[in-house]
Amino acid sequence: MHNRRQSARFRLRDGTADCHERVDALFSAADLGSRGGYEQFLMAQAAAFLPAEKALDGAGIGTLLPDWPSRRRSHLLVADLAELGLPVPDGEILPVSGIPSLLGWVYVLEGSRLGGNILRRAVAPGLPVAFLSDSYPKAWPTLVSVLDEQLTEHSAIDQAIAAAQALFAVFERSGQHLGVTRITDVA
Repeated sequence: MHNRRQSARFRLRDGTADCHERVDALFSAADLGSRGGYEQFLMAQAAAFLPAEKALDGAGIGTLLPDWPSRRRSHLLVADLAELGLPVPDGEILPVSGIPSLLGWVYVLEGSRLGGNILRRAVAPGLPVAFLSDSYPKAWPTLVSVLDEQLTEHSAIDQAIAAAQALFAVFERSGQHLGVTRITDVA
């Protein structure tokens, strides 16, 4: 068993803290209380999230995480976009391969699930929130176990960190590119 400071989860957290903070600040400042702000938020999320989940599918993440079908949320995001009458945006596609990189990406996507639970409270009533709802509560605890089982070497953890940083950068560019409206922009 790993101690807290050596666990893959905490090494990933520490190694991605700066980029995580930037993405979190960008998306948590979105004006989710207005339809327009929420639409921009979902479009920016979709431009990064949908290609990432598709790339993970293509890279065979299901063989590493047998519960992958329960973790998938693209269909929820697409449903929310459709309910709002929005198109599915094109997104930046990055290749991903190798167990450490796959797990680094899943770490980012599962972290967004946790964040979605918090952000959902700010969404205006009547707007669709399937994507921000936690549809699979076991996702995080089981991922933490897999991280610690699979990422036992420092080099593997370093690869996972680099992959997670790259995916955080995709989310950051997506939010900036689609001009996520911040609450302070409309005040």
